Amino acid sequence: MAQKKSGKARQKARKGKATTVTAKPLTRRESMGRLGVFAAIGLLVAGGVWWSVSSVRADQFEQDLSRLGQGTPAIVQVHDPNCAPCLVLERETRAALKGFDDAELTYLVASLNTTTGQAFAARHGAGYATLLFFDADAQLTRRLRAPADRADLTVAFRSHIGAN
Repeated sequence: MAQKKSGKARQKARKGKATTVTAKPLTRRESMGRLGVFAAIGLLVAGGVWWSVSSVRADQFEQDLSRLGQGTPAIVQVHDPNCAPCLVLERETRAALKGFDDAELTYLVASLNTTTGQAFAARHGAGYATLLFFDADAQLTRRLRAPADRADLTVAFRSHIGAN
């Protein structure tokens, strides 16, 4: 005769047994929905990588001080990215430069975070938050220290390219 197990005995017996849960298969709609989420995440990651690479390339291009003296007047900002006046000067300079074509005025950055930028600044006796104006032959013609607003910078830039 089989003995009936009490409620506690049945619970103990169940705990010892492995139970398997079978996953419900995904429907086509659910699969496509998940695929869309993964595609969106992939696009965001790819966009972030593209932006980072293009930003680094632009920074490297602006910091290529060998571009001085190639027939176009240039403005070189002596810049430290951890310096508040430098950041303000950079913002105002970029705003003023929007009215100029690259063919008429070259904008470069001598970053004080690099040995090249430090050597360049030392060679021209410039400290942080300074704009150096060079003619088309790379001759220093003027220094301008921050602060300067975009209206004053636009006038200075126009004067600089008009003098060359």
